[in-house]
Amino acid sequence: MCYNKNNMSKELKNYIDSLVGRNVPREQIKAKLLEAGWDEKDISKAMEELPMPPAPSGDDMPEPPRPSSHSMVDIFINFFSFILLIIIAISIGTLLFSIIDQYIQDPVFEFGYYYNDNTRSIHYATAALIVSFPLYFWAMWLWLKKFSGADKAESKVSKWTTYFILLVSALVIIGDLISIIFNFLEGELTNRFIFKALSVLVIAGVIFKFYYLERKMIQYKKSVSSWKLKAVISIAIVLVAGSVSAGFVVGTTPGQARLQKIDNARINNVYNLSSAIESFAHQNKRLPVDFQELARSATFGWGVNQITPDELGKIYTYKINSQTGTTGSYELCVFFEAASVNKESSPAAIRPYGGTDWYLHDAGLNCHDYQVSFGVTPADLPTGVPLKY
Repeated sequence: MCYNKNNMSKELKNYIDSLVGRNVPREQIKAKLLEAGWDEKDISKAMEELPMPPAPSGDDMPEPPRPSSHSMVDIFINFFSFILLIIIAISIGTLLFSIIDQYIQDPVFEFGYYYNDNTRSIHYATAALIVSFPLYFWAMWLWLKKFSGADKAESKVSKWTTYFILLVSALVIIGDLISIIFNFLEGELTNRFIFKALSVLVIAGVIFKFYYLERKMIQYKKSVSSWKLKAVISIAIVLVAGSVSAGFVVGTTPGQARLQKIDNARINNVYNLSSAIESFAHQNKRLPVDFQELARSATFGWGVNQITPDELGKIYTYKINSQTGTTGSYELCVFFEAASVNKESSPAAIRPYGGTDWYLHDAGLNCHDYQVSFGVTPADLPTGVPLKY
């Protein structure tokens, strides 16, 4: 794609020098070079640096060398397609891995401190594929079209970039096979792992095969069966289209995603509410009467101040079940717009912060009872009893 200016000048000077030795006139040399596509400034500069004695002959001049046809456009197309290829490979892998994680359960990995669905990564990978794959297809079409002729040559930059892609693809395939054998020997060859390994193998295999055929056509000028190239391209299109379709099916719709964001904000609010209520109870040795009492408190108002007043009592409700001298019980309810994603397939989600797990919920009103201990403060202890910190 790029060319060496010094090599070009040397090639041009050698050609002119060979004709000077044969006493070819300056005008004929210049006309022949201009016809071949050389720039007039380069020709004049080369002629100034060489002796040019006039001579009467020169009709039998040999064909001059062709100037390099590589340009910054070629460099842009090559690197642009390389970056797009990275985006496509990562996006397909992310989509396939997310789908496998969602539908194939592994008890070893079913633990954690909070529930977290993978719809966000699915949406991002789907968007990346929709944008990047058509651009990559267009860039490679331009690339193959440009170098399809036998007289076209590519630069070293292009060759190194392509061979780097082949190297990475080969290493991924080898690493994938090593990982499969290792996990088999370790007794961890689960269905989830097998499907993930196959996904990586297919992605790397398609990339390797396509650029292997591309090298044969462009660098070595060998004929490649059209059915082979079409087969690889068809597999790539099916893989991308299938991944995008699965992303729309497994991931939520835009409307559902909006409802999930609303519900996630409510989950955060209800945890703040329960924390503020229990902090109030511990300090005052009783439960607050209602949300308004919390809001009036300079110390515990943060639990309700981030919620709009019209939502208190409608979206969020609170009532005291019972309270004695040292303990109390209250009910906290939240209205959710939609059921949580994978509610049935994520039984191992652990209650965050040690409280009731709101991350797994149904659509509509969800209520949970809380037990709170008012505790014993240092002021309640008899005089003279040492405190243990």
